[in-house]
Amino acid sequence: MSAASDIQELETRLVKAKATIFVTIRALSSIALDPVIDSSAAFPPDLPLVLSNLLKSFRHSTTSLALSFKPPLTIPAALQQLDKFTNELCQASSCVLVAASQGRAGVMLDEWRDGVMDICTEAVRFLDVLLESAQSGASGSGNEENPYLHHTALVWDSIDSLANTLSATEAEAVIRRWKMDTAVVKDAWSEFKESIEGMEVASDRGADEGGKQGEAEDDDEDEDDLMDFGSDTITRTEMETVESIKPLLQLLQILHGFLPRYMPSLDLTNGRGRAIVKCSNSFITAFDELVCALYPEHSSAVIDDALKEVDGAVRETSELLRAGGIGKDGLEILEKWEGKMKGEKQKWDERRLGLGGLADSLG
Repeated sequence: MSAASDIQELETRLVKAKATIFVTIRALSSIALDPVIDSSAAFPPDLPLVLSNLLKSFRHSTTSLALSFKPPLTIPAALQQLDKFTNELCQASSCVLVAASQGRAGVMLDEWRDGVMDICTEAVRFLDVLLESAQSGASGSGNEENPYLHHTALVWDSIDSLANTLSATEAEAVIRRWKMDTAVVKDAWSEFKESIEGMEVASDRGADEGGKQGEAEDDDEDEDDLMDFGSDTITRTEMETVESIKPLLQLLQILHGFLPRYMPSLDLTNGRGRAIVKCSNSFITAFDELVCALYPEHSSAVIDDALKEVDGAVRETSELLRAGGIGKDGLEILEKWEGKMKGEKQKWDERRLGLGGLADSLG
């Protein structure tokens, strides 16, 4: 074969490889999000290990394929590595499809599917760059640098992202997702505390500070205010509100961090794993809204609305724990937590009523 025909063969195979990966992506995308789950279905116990090994091998194949395009282009080696690259990615995708076919729908399947789809997406982009490299080589306009090194690294990153956190069981996948959300809760609270601690405590704002003065502002100033999400000062009343609600926020963090220790004993069949993750998402959203409501110039009404959302998330989490089977010890701890939470809510209600009476007297 001539050099020109060799290049043409390589280009054709690259296009076919891309088409194969597109078919794989469509197959993964077609996995039902909520299929009928048969918890008794046989599940190959070594499937997570098979997928893990395939990811490691595929990473090496990606490297070898990239190196084969290093000038001067070695077409036989490129074709050989391309076949291996494509086959191993298809095999990794097959692991996900096998898991889905065996009724293993849940958080673990979502993790596997999303991870492999990300790899497939980066693999297609990588092949696009290799195709451009092959075409530029055929026209004699090749560059001494490797234009595909960046995309090689992106494929590596997508592989590592899944391989380094690959769950072997539904419990592992749910715990990992839950702990990620716990970190979000802690970060939101830490960021808020650091922000408040750096503020100057000022006298309470005048009754008409946001009234007549605000009405006098022109449209341009109003637009500037919309872009100002922070404040350098906090009033004494606002700081007292933060301090009074701080124990409640700390209790919420304790509740969210409470579940992982009981996760292995929870019933995760019939889609309960996804329900747990959904519950966690609701929890962190409510927590974040409550924290945001505490920033300077907040109102009791906004805080109360946020607390209602928190109450709903707390009820959902408590019901989930009770229904999941956390045992006698777990129930005792949960009931003790609920008692403390009730006490802190009562304190807040008393303070809110006090602030309402103060506002009426000032009015």
